[in-house]
Amino acid sequence: MEERSSELDKMKGKNPFIVPEGYMEGLTDRIMSQLPEKEVQPEARRVSMVTIVRPWLYIAALFAGVLFLYQTMTGFDNDGLSISKDSLRAESTMSTDIYAMQYSYEDEYLEYLETSYAGYILEAELSDFE
Repeated sequence: MEERSSELDKMKGKNPFIVPEGYMEGLTDRIMSQLPEKEVQPEARRVSMVTIVRPWLYIAALFAGVLFLYQTMTGFDNDGLSISKDSLRAESTMSTDIYAMQYSYEDEYLEYLETSYAGYILEAELSDFE
């Protein structure tokens, strides 16, 4: 072990790598002479319109299939606007007519007032007769 440390101490500060004389001169020419010749590139392949459009056609077919499956599962009619009777969806029975809704709210309010204050009104009328 001591022999190695003494050898390392001798080499401190010295460059252990040596380049032969004249190595750097003409290095580029030697490297270029060893490279293979450049091959002729084949002509670029032409891409047809079908190759470009094909993925878009696949995506369109996928969406059409999903839409068809959705309509089949939910039970829409052919027109796509109404739900068939055998569908599992519940149909709403509430009227969307604003006038009908307003009319029913007024009737309910008047009925509430009548039941709540009927006793007071009768009592007031009876006291007038006494």
